Amino acid sequence: MIPVTDYIKRNVYVRKVQSSLASQKFLQAFKDLNLDESNLCLFHVLIKYPQWEKDVDLFQFIRKKNVKQLRKDPKTFFLFDASTEGFSTIYGNTPFYDVLYHNCRVHNISPKKVILITSNMVENKNLIRYNTYHSIKESIHVASFHNFEHMLFNLKVDTLPVSGLAEAELDTRIEKVYLNAVKNRKRYYYGEKHFLSLSRVNRPHRTLSAFEIFNSNLYQNCILSHDRIKKPEHYCQETELIRGSKGKLSFRALKKFNRHLPLIADTNDFKTNHAMSLSSHLHWSTLFQVIGETLAEDWDNTSRFWSEKTFRSIFHMQPFLIWGQPNANKNLEDYGYKLYDKMFDYSFDSESNTYKRWTMIKGEIESAVARLNKMTGEDKLLWCFQQQDVLKHNYKIMYREEYTKEVFQKLAFTLVQQSKDNVE
Repeated sequence: MIPVTDYIKRNVYVRKVQSSLASQKFLQAFKDLNLDESNLCLFHVLIKYPQWEKDVDLFQFIRKKNVKQLRKDPKTFFLFDASTEGFSTIYGNTPFYDVLYHNCRVHNISPKKVILITSNMVENKNLIRYNTYHSIKESIHVASFHNFEHMLFNLKVDTLPVSGLAEAELDTRIEKVYLNAVKNRKRYYYGEKHFLSLSRVNRPHRTLSAFEIFNSNLYQNCILSHDRIKKPEHYCQETELIRGSKGKLSFRALKKFNRHLPLIADTNDFKTNHAMSLSSHLHWSTLFQVIGETLAEDWDNTSRFWSEKTFRSIFHMQPFLIWGQPNANKNLEDYGYKLYDKMFDYSFDSESNTYKRWTMIKGEIESAVARLNKMTGEDKLLWCFQQQDVLKHNYKIMYREEYTKEVFQKLAFTLVQQSKDNVE
């Protein structure tokens, strides 16, 4: 890529970024396909978190000469990077399509020069839906990938991914990871704390689940984290917006719960994003994880997102249940992952009512904990690793990241072909 500096002014909406995981995957795709990217130019911006409006003029912050370059040069593209999030672009407060198409119209730029990168795995469907509704013929590009799927491998020297690793070599590597997981569980698990449930940012669905776990017999068998709630009255109102939860968490009960907060598992720093932390000792100290994902709503199936929380369990070869969007567990199968169906009943997963889905998950947790409480220490460990084939398989899928590679290879090929066609 042709390096570009000083092309955007400071603003509240986006910031210039030299590199991100998305751009790294993009560049790797060119190499994998033996495509020449040296003459392509990319204006790469990363989203901030303002109050988005449909008619935000993003391009006013790009220097005029660069806007002209984007308009005229067939080899120059604008990359709008929302890869750390899985927001719905159809519903909610992130109308990215409205913003991007608006900017194309105002500044006379072809939408084909614009790329949206996201971790919303149904974004391609959203794009078709949006374009059809608005009768848009010339479309922007969209690339959806699991931003957090591969990043954990870069945190330790001995887990750094090796490009082009043969199947037999990878199987040997995975076997070592598995044996290490077994060894560490034997070392750190003391037979009482069966499952892990971590929260960083307070979200209504996490508050609800933490409250119910804390006020049940599950708490004695759980490592639970949750930050103090600054405005209980506000949070009580937010929690009641969860479908089916009205009246389940009173203001009085929440205030009482707040007196016990924060619940600290590893750190009392709830403000810092610990996405790049492994917290391995917490995984080794428990048998399975209840993952409080970022989102619990899918807004009519316009959002599908998994954060580092899900992939951290796979990385540590730990079975898990996801407390998140409808079908958050089963939808992983679309990307090659397998479920722990000998250990858990996933019938809760398709329940659309959010609170009812949580109630069903809680019932499944209670069932697993009840079984574990009747076991010996050795049997508990055997339970944890009973689906070792699935643990290894999921680790391999995560390591190979074939879906992500395919996404960016397709994008790279499309842009190269487009730039050639426009020149011709």
